[in-house]
Order: sequence, then C-alpha cells, then structure tokens
Amino acid sequence: MQRVNVVGTWNLISAKAQNPNDDVIHLYGEDPSGMLMYDAKGHMFAVLIRPGRSRFVSGDPLGGTSEEIKEAFEGFDAYCGTYEVNTEKRTITHHVTASRFPNWEGTDQLRYFEF
Repeated sequence: MQRVNVVGTWNLISAKAQNPNDDVIHLYGEDPSGMLMYDAKGHMFAVLIRPGRSRFVSGDPLGGTSEEIKEAFEGFDAYCGTYEVNTEKRTITHHVTASRFPNWEGTDQLRYFEF
C-alpha cells in the first residue's frame, strides 16, 4: 500500500459507528459538520457537530436551560492530542490528551479512513 499523507485540515463528511449487530449509527446525523487537523509534528484536533442544534434562548453560553445544555453537549464533540497512521490497516490512532468527554483523556481512539 502507498504511503498516505494526512497532514492538513480536513472537513468532516461522515461520522459513523457500527454496533455489535452491524447496525450503522450516524453519530452526528446524516450531514455532520466539523473539522479535523493533523500537523507535521504529530499533533491533531477534531471538532464534530450535529447540524441544527438549538440556540440558547438567553444568548448566554453559561445560561442555557438543562434541555439546551443537553442538546448542545450531545450534538458536539471536540478533542486533541497526537496521532499515528497505519497505512496497511487504513487506521489512525488518536492519542487523546484533552476531550469534551473526560473518559477519553489519556486513551487511544482508533479511527478508520479512506480517500
């Protein structure tokens, strides 16, 4: 397999997972938004958004209702760290240092890619 260069900033076009029953789950809806950046020194960040999230009525990022906060939280993800590419397996491992989801901090997250 040829060497793959992932360095750059990429727009998200799909974010899917597969459960044990082989059902495909669209984690951020059918038409997600977001960006993924890989730099030449091995650092990365990801921002993923479900389109159509409701705005906070108060206009205050710290003043949302419980429902507004829940919808915003569930429709957004962001994390950063370092990465390694395995071209033979077509995978990228993200070594997470900071994340919206605290359980990911200090973990490795395996991702599959295709061009």
